[in-house]
Amino acid sequence: SDLISYIFQTWGDRMLGVMSWLIPCFVIASTFGSCNGCLFSSGRLSFSAGRDGHFPKFLSFLQTSYNTPMPAVMFTVCVSFCLIIPGDLSTLIDFFSFASWLFYGVTTTALLILRVIEPNTHRPYKVPLPVPIIVLLASIYLIIAPIIQNPGIQFVYAVIFILSGLVVYIPFIYMGIHFKFMDTVTIFVQKLLRVAPVGS
Repeated sequence: SDLISYIFQTWGDRMLGVMSWLIPCFVIASTFGSCNGCLFSSGRLSFSAGRDGHFPKFLSFLQTSYNTPMPAVMFTVCVSFCLIIPGDLSTLIDFFSFASWLFYGVTTTALLILRVIEPNTHRPYKVPLPVPIIVLLASIYLIIAPIIQNPGIQFVYAVIFILSGLVVYIPFIYMGIHFKFMDTVTIFVQKLLRVAPVGS
């Protein structure tokens, strides 16, 4: 890591001279842009999951003044803080990268299987076949390479964490169990954050 930093610093000094200070500025801007995009997309994921009944219903509510999914964004921020507390940022990045590419690989595999099983199904948007194949190969590499390069228990933890979703999914989604106190929580969140269901 120190060697890579030194190489980039030397390259910046030689190629850009006195303007080499621009490189860290561009890295900072890129980092903030990436964080902004992740915050928007992850908040929308929680929002959609709440709307579909996979998360509590109040996560699908919009703030009445600004029409933004405030509960979903706040939930995402709280979960992120909880994930940072026990470890360092690089551990969180390793977990996130591994889990993300695992899901990308599963999604791409499903796309390819559906292309074979249901070839005549109408698809409003059809991805050219080489694209999902390349993404699948990249995801396989990005899942296996870190395990081979630096094998550790953290990858087992990541898989266990993903599979732990079944503990919530089976009773509450598949079997449809609903607790009455969640209605009280939903009303409390509505009053606290001034949010309402979409379209109300």
